[in-house]
Amino acid sequence: MKHLFLATAALALAAQAASADIITSGSVNVVIPTDYTGVYIDIQSFTSSTVDDWDFTSSDVNFFFGGSGIANGEAFQPVRLGTDNLDAVVNLVPGSVVDSSSVFASGFGGSENVHLGTGEGQFLPGEIGYIGFRLEDGGEYYYGYMRVLLGNSSVGGTVLDWAYESTPGLGISVVPEPSSYALLGGVVFGLGALVWRRRCR
Repeated sequence: MKHLFLATAALALAAQAASADIITSGSVNVVIPTDYTGVYIDIQSFTSSTVDDWDFTSSDVNFFFGGSGIANGEAFQPVRLGTDNLDAVVNLVPGSVVDSSSVFASGFGGSENVHLGTGEGQFLPGEIGYIGFRLEDGGEYYYGYMRVLLGNSSVGGTVLDWAYESTPGLGISVVPEPSSYALLGGVVFGLGALVWRRRCR
């Protein structure tokens, strides 16, 4: 019983350490309009705007036509199928790692419709998907991912949340949602409490 308690405590500490350097937006649920302007998102300030910012001076990425269109500034590079800045943005599976070995383009880029579909690595409209990204700030690269529901100009879409490592150069694993760390911590705490209670009887 003592070993189980120690293992539970170690797991709790590991979960806390793993999440300590991850910055999350929390649930933002940014609606992606069905028009050409769409919505512009600034990753680090956790803000969004429908004001045109095509030069990306105050934003990083733009979702438009419900999510069937994605445009990005130079600092924000989504994981793609290839290194061309018009190659399709990839829908990552949970457990994927976004780091320096991921495929990125450079410069301003886009992905219109080619990322939607039923094929491997594509986003199925109306189902949760994951966009991995690299964010440049002060000459350093930060890796993260966004949880999205992409649609089209008829049904629209939603950016649910995002997370990224606060340590430059450190990769990040895609998890179903950023709050999974808190959920894991809660489960571990509950197991520890149960073991303690049984031990006191």
